[in-house]
Amino acid sequence: MTIYDPLGLIDHFLIMLKILLQEVWRANVQWDETVSESLFEKWREWLCLLPKLEQLRIPRCYHQITPTDAVADLHVFVDSSESAMSAAVFLRFMKGRIVECVLVAAKTRVAPLKYTSIPRLELQAAVLGTKLAATVMKNLTFELLKRTFWTDSRNVLCWLRADGKRYSSFVGSRISAILETTEQREWRWVPTQLNVADDGTRWRSRPNLSSNSRWYKGPEFLIQDEGTWPILAQEPISTEEEMRHRVFFHCKASEPVIDVSKFSSWRRMLAVTGYVHRFCSNLQCRIREGVPITGPLLSDELRKAEEYHYRQAQRDVYQKEIALLETSNAAVQKTSSLYKLSPFIDKLGVLRMRGRTTVCSYLHSDAKYPVILPPDHPVTSLLLVYHHEKYMHRNHEIVVNEVRQKYSIFRLRQSLANIRRNCQWCKNRDVLPQPPEMADLPAARLSAYTRPFAHVGVDYFGPIEVLVGRRAEKRWGVILTCLTTRAVHVEVANSLTTSSCIMALQNFIARRGTPVSFYSDCGTNFVGAKRMLQELYQKFDQHQLAREFVTSSTAWHFNPPASPHMGGSWERLIGSIKRNLSEVLSRKRPTDEELRNALTVIEGVLNSRPLTHVPIEDEAAAALTPNHFLLGSSDGSKPLTMIETDTATLRRGWPTSQWLANLFWKRWVRDYLPDITRRTKWHKKVTPLKVGDIVVIVDHEHPRNCWPKGRVIGAVPSGGQTRKAVVQTSSGIYERPTVKLALLDVRREAE
Repeated sequence: MTIYDPLGLIDHFLIMLKILLQEVWRANVQWDETVSESLFEKWREWLCLLPKLEQLRIPRCYHQITPTDAVADLHVFVDSSESAMSAAVFLRFMKGRIVECVLVAAKTRVAPLKYTSIPRLELQAAVLGTKLAATVMKNLTFELLKRTFWTDSRNVLCWLRADGKRYSSFVGSRISAILETTEQREWRWVPTQLNVADDGTRWRSRPNLSSNSRWYKGPEFLIQDEGTWPILAQEPISTEEEMRHRVFFHCKASEPVIDVSKFSSWRRMLAVTGYVHRFCSNLQCRIREGVPITGPLLSDELRKAEEYHYRQAQRDVYQKEIALLETSNAAVQKTSSLYKLSPFIDKLGVLRMRGRTTVCSYLHSDAKYPVILPPDHPVTSLLLVYHHEKYMHRNHEIVVNEVRQKYSIFRLRQSLANIRRNCQWCKNRDVLPQPPEMADLPAARLSAYTRPFAHVGVDYFGPIEVLVGRRAEKRWGVILTCLTTRAVHVEVANSLTTSSCIMALQNFIARRGTPVSFYSDCGTNFVGAKRMLQELYQKFDQHQLAREFVTSSTAWHFNPPASPHMGGSWERLIGSIKRNLSEVLSRKRPTDEELRNALTVIEGVLNSRPLTHVPIEDEAAAALTPNHFLLGSSDGSKPLTMIETDTATLRRGWPTSQWLANLFWKRWVRDYLPDITRRTKWHKKVTPLKVGDIVVIVDHEHPRNCWPKGRVIGAVPSGGQTRKAVVQTSSGIYERPTVKLALLDVRREAE
């Protein structure tokens, strides 16, 4: 026999079978043994109820007498007995004076085999009800006006209204689970005789299997006005059930004269403590007409100051152990963290560890009997900071060794690691930039179906020495790369002046056409070229420029200084040119003619490089190259064909040529774009820099301790991340990318 009831609609009937099976298990009946007569009689009673179950009819629609736009409330009833726990969820629909209740889902569970008290079972039933209500609400497709949870347990109501920490861990954890999804005000009390969930918690010889029973229609008071619903005459305030037993220990504690938390230096704290002790000693000398002590602090005074803070730190943390050692001189309890150290109190009242090197005459007494210090006390922190600074914020193993010569501190390495982590000097020294998430590709890299060299990246490389007669002169290469098709054009500049840069650009424009935009670094020659070109454009006839070019002017975009990663499109190609140049040139100093020839040959080679995967199969298409967009093939070779001049052919020629050109762009979109989509590094977002942050400007050309520090006075956000910022330093104002700015962990005065 198989029962499929995921909503628990007949759980009040099935719980009888679950209880019976648990009783058989408790009776320790083996599979080949006969059950007792009483258990067999219950089994027959349950079988007699099966025919009645066949007559049960439950409507699938929740609305029987109320319209579909009626207001809906959720009511959850929970209860428990010694045998089982139960939860039932009802929907209450109300439209005017018409009220209707219907069962949505129910769940029952037998009580554990191990004995559990009734209050605990009631609490577990409440947890069961909250989980069932959450499941029902997750699957409902309409909104609820409110929800109410009903229980007949006063203990559960008291626990929900009290602090869970006051009760046992069993109660506290389940209260937290209940209050994660419900509110205290949503829980109400209901008498046991009106609690519908009580029908699913115990064995009944005659359960009501009618579709009009309260198990399916809810209790009668839900049909009535809310003012008639059951309430407690007096709300429960607290309960002693499952209350934690606490033992309070009262002792007399004196506040320390010197507040250690106000000091940041170990030596300063000892000096202040020494002078306070000297002041008290001088007061006693004045009463006894003695000679007061003046002048700098003596070593004995500093040693007494140290011992004072040792005792104070030990009594703040190990007061129980010290009291036991002082009163009975017995060993501390095994549960104490000091048990394995064999602690004792010396004649000065300092808690020390009893080691095994007592008979060694070559050791100092501090090494034989190290001072025990708590790891998280301010005194210990100041002591470790002193040793950390004494050894120049480095030499960590030396610090560990020196501290262990005199002190016994739990988790010493971890404490020293925390000191280094919070040391401002170390944070400033070791800080590194946090690059933001790699930005999306600019529109110039994705401008498909545009002519080559519409968006151009410009940069210089060199210098290259050439022979002019008998003297050697320097030349520079000017690389202009199409950001979309990755085609390359190389010019030669005789100098780094603005006029030389303009002539190189004019040569490029004369051969390749006027670009829509230029991209370059912040070189002084580029900035000057932009300024002079703008002045020349103002003198030219704008209408003539509009007729001559696609746009009346060319936009120029500058990358921030010291950001070669933003110009990776041309930086990578410069490396390829340099490697090829070293192979092509036959001597160290070529002539101008040889240099120009070599750069032109390298230009052709780079424009023949594959942009996509190179297929090996013969039937596959050749890899896409920049020359496909410039020359129509990878090497520029095209077969000669007879040109027909008839009218029909000429009319079809232009669309046909455009269609052939678009084939390369379709391959560019299909094969090349997926290769540049994935981010190769800088995958996660970081906290963006903001105005007022203190940063270090990274400059790998100088030693780290020479890197300037400054304050961010301007940030340029992009896609939720700061890509570049303006930093004000003592020597001026600089614009830098965020990959060259390391944020210092310092707090401003307002914070």
